[in-house]
Amino acid sequence: MTTSLESATFTEPGRQPRPAVSLQTLRRAGVLKDLSEARLQALAQTCTWHHYEAGYTIPHPCTAGFCVVASGRVLLTSYERGGRQVAFQVMGEGDSFGAVPTLLGPECGESVEAVTLQPSLIAQLAVEDFQALLRDDPDFNLAVMREMAQAVRRLTEHIVELSTMTVRGRVLAALLRLLHRAGVQANQARIEPAPRHQVLANYVGANREQVTRELSWLQRQGVLARDGKQALVVADVARLQHLLHETRGKG
Repeated sequence: MTTSLESATFTEPGRQPRPAVSLQTLRRAGVLKDLSEARLQALAQTCTWHHYEAGYTIPHPCTAGFCVVASGRVLLTSYERGGRQVAFQVMGEGDSFGAVPTLLGPECGESVEAVTLQPSLIAQLAVEDFQALLRDDPDFNLAVMREMAQAVRRLTEHIVELSTMTVRGRVLAALLRLLHRAGVQANQARIEPAPRHQVLANYVGANREQVTRELSWLQRQGVLARDGKQALVVADVARLQHLLHETRGKG
């Protein structure tokens, strides 16, 4: 039976009707899946819940602490000293972020901005509650460590791509990450909403014109197709993977 948390605290732009949240929804998060039913129930009541439409830049007070993407997709970005926005990670359903600044405190100076790529539901756990859970639950502690280790691996792969691959290769790698999150069926995938060219450019360390050129090339190859303005259809996932392999081979 699914338990609904009708009394959970919600904040949302425009004060939309409060959505019902189930424990099953929260348990999708990798760091929370091993918590007991009682502890998960208590945690869900402690969290502040935020619901956002696509394309919304989440204000910092709503990402301070430990955050779990209960549903949707969020792009994490930061800014270099010159002011240029750099996107570095896409967070999907069940992913979490905010552990590093939560553990290191405000003196770490980390400034991360989160932008929703899809309608998203975010569970926010205050710093003191997150730290108390780490102290009290060894399984949660270990799960957070595993999540952070995976994040380090992903960021390392991304740094290697930025350092060694062409713009085409970086675009191909980014698209493959997005489509695997969206789900592949019969060698096809549908990315919805379609990533904005500027957002994709920020992620791969290129400019918007370069990304537009590479996406147009993929359309001419019959690999990509547009479905209106909202979705990007990958018609041949195997071909996309082969193109990435070729690009890496040339590098």
